[in-house]
Amino acid sequence: MDRRADIEAVDSRMWTPLHVATFHGQYDLVCLLLDNGADVNFLDLHKNFPGEAFSHKVPVAQRQKIHSLLQLFRKHDVEGFWRKQFREEKVSHHQAQAWISHLKKLSNQNILRADEAEREKASANAKLEHMSQRITQAQQCHRELLDRFKADLEAQQEVAGRMKDELTVERENIASKRSCIQDLEVKVAAVKEAASGPAPSMSPSAHAAARSRNLKKQAEVNDLQSMIAERIHILKTEVATTKNDQDHKMKVVTSRVAALMKQKRHLQRELAELQTTTSTQLANIEVLTSQAAMNTLKIGLLT
Repeated sequence: MDRRADIEAVDSRMWTPLHVATFHGQYDLVCLLLDNGADVNFLDLHKNFPGEAFSHKVPVAQRQKIHSLLQLFRKHDVEGFWRKQFREEKVSHHQAQAWISHLKKLSNQNILRADEAEREKASANAKLEHMSQRITQAQQCHRELLDRFKADLEAQQEVAGRMKDELTVERENIASKRSCIQDLEVKVAAVKEAASGPAPSMSPSAHAAARSRNLKKQAEVNDLQSMIAERIHILKTEVATTKNDQDHKMKVVTSRVAALMKQKRHLQRELAELQTTTSTQLANIEVLTSQAAMNTLKIGLLT
């Protein structure tokens, strides 16, 4: 790029390297060409200056940047001034970059030290937090165990008191039942004694009346027993009938569920077959479409 002929070379469109660089949005190359004396006022075949035609791939911001640079260069219109200013800025830029790199290095070292200190601090805080959590959890667990033990103890005491009361009630019931049994035994003994025969002091008529009453009571007891037996038989029959009805209903429901499941499986098989058939048909349609397109292309080529 140090030869003037290379900078001023043109192609069939009368484009110089500056035209090409601006067209493709290569800002650094534009600066280099301007630094080496490229002509910003050179016209191509369409009477366009460099920077008036851009590729559609060049961003708008890049276009404006290059256009402003070329306008500034045209405004100054002094190549030596521009080259001098550009070189001075370049040197200042390099010096500034070196100083910035030095400061960045120092800053990075300080950042690394600060990060190391921060990591150590975070590690210490994490350990402290972990120990605090463990202590808190241990204390909470101890309190929960103590509260649970107290609650269990109170519940056991309550259960023991309730069992004691129930035992007392059972003892009273047992005593009452024993008393009732003794009374019944006394009454049974009296009835047996009365039914065994008339007392010596009873007259024949009184004995006959007592025997008649006993027979009547025995008949009533027999009737009551037969009634109770009949009622028990009826209840058993009703229970058996209800159970049979429930079994029958369960069998009906089970058979219906089985039929529905069988129908569901059949529908699933039909759906799978339909999906397979649809996929096959779609594939066939795609093949036919591609064949039709190929035939259309062949016809177009033949005609």
